[in-house]
Amino acid sequence: DVLVVQTQGRKRWRVYSPPDSSFNSELDPFKRGKGTDSLTLDMLKRENSELILDVTLHPGDTLFVPARFPHTTDTLDCYGDQEEDAVRSFEKKIGLCTSP
Repeated sequence: DVLVVQTQGRKRWRVYSPPDSSFNSELDPFKRGKGTDSLTLDMLKRENSELILDVTLHPGDTLFVPARFPHTTDTLDCYGDQEEDAVRSFEKKIGLCTSP
């Protein structure tokens, strides 16, 4: 599980439903997309995972992403015309261990 607190800038989060574990039953469903396990958007589609949340976080916003729910992110408005115009995106992610 992950709790995200957006503290600066904006970040777009897309959260998907858990992939169908019957496609890769030998893989640990809590480790999908981590380490050496690649989990692309094409794989999510093949494994019947659907986009369930598409949201942009602003400073002060929080988001909880449960374990097994794959996600992608994009930093928005991070580049200005001049270096001093650049807006950095920063968020604090807090991992929550809820598995036994």
